[in-house]
Order: sequence, then C-alpha cells, then structure tokens
Amino acid sequence: MRRALVPQIPNHPGHKVVLPEGEARHLTQVLRLRNNEEIEILDGQGHYARAKIVFQDRGATAETLETPQTNPKLLSQPIHLYMSIIKGDAM
Repeated sequence: MRRALVPQIPNHPGHKVVLPEGEARHLTQVLRLRNNEEIEILDGQGHYARAKIVFQDRGATAETLETPQTNPKLLSQPIHLYMSIIKGDAM
C-alpha cells in the first residue's frame, strides 16, 4: 500500500486531511495514483490510518477510512547513520 506523510491524522473516520504539496505531487506524478485509490497516511509519531485520496485542482486530500492506529514498532526503531571519510585529496 502506498503511504503519505501528513502533519496530523483526524481521530474519526470520514474526516479529510489536506496533503502537503510535495506529498500530493509525489502521489500523482511519481506513483501515478488516481482518485479514490486507497493509501496509508502516517503522522511521523507512530500513528497510521487507511485513507482514500481525492485529487483537486493542484492539491489533494486524504479522507480517512478508519480510526488511527498506533504501531509501537514504528516508535522504537532507532535510526543509525553511517558516513565514510573521503580521501584527503578529494576534500
């Protein structure tokens, strides 16, 4: 299922969330989703919900289909970033 990041997920099904411009553009131009296709929206704080996407002029909204759920695994996953040091000549 395709995912989109939103600032906040409404607590009740049927409410609409305006998708950020970058997310809307990615869903339309890169993933080529169509109106009323189902996606999963995430809020970046461990909550997610199924939603259907509705495209409008230049933007898009996601209408929630269920009450948001929490996945504790999404919150407890540490992120490790490794960087290598480049050679002295390339600096």
